[in-house]
Amino acid sequence: MEVERDQTRYCYCGVLAKQFVSWTDEDPGRRFWSCNKYKPEGNEHCNLFMWIDPPWCPRASSVIKGLQRNRNILQNQLRSLRDSKARMQVELDVMRAKEMILDEEVNESRAKENKGWIVGIVYWIYLLAAKFAMQKMIEGNDELEASYEYLQNEDDEPGQIITKMSIDTIFITSKVFSNITFPVFGNASQQRFNIFLH
Repeated sequence: MEVERDQTRYCYCGVLAKQFVSWTDEDPGRRFWSCNKYKPEGNEHCNLFMWIDPPWCPRASSVIKGLQRNRNILQNQLRSLRDSKARMQVELDVMRAKEMILDEEVNESRAKENKGWIVGIVYWIYLLAAKFAMQKMIEGNDELEASYEYLQNEDDEPGQIITKMSIDTIFITSKVFSNITFPVFGNASQQRFNIFLH
């Protein structure tokens, strides 16, 4: 077909034609005029087709084809990299979510551990206060002092104290504790403790 270099062209439909670029093996990169509704398989209503660029020499055509192949390869690689990046982002989001869950579990575990330490410390303070009060109450009472020395045998494990105590000793000790007041814990705690002993 004749080469047309005009900047504007009307198709047979009476509207402005549009510039297209051919990427066929025979004419890679050549521009041409055609209808706005151009289809590679052909248009039934309008058969305008006019080249804008002259035919390439064989050397230029070969170079353009090589560049086009390289372009297609690079586009495919770029598409693959984008897909890989999207998958890695999803995996990263999943790992961050798991990390947040693990952090919450660690914090909960630490909170429980701290609570256990607090309860243990309060418990030992309570025992020390009871021991101190018991020592004060049994001073001057030979029977209670003998029972107390028996209970404080350094060779015994803590779990053996109750098993060593006789019924009389338990009764005497309960009487001692029933007269002890613990200002730290208040009257309500004292009443519950007395009920437990009796």
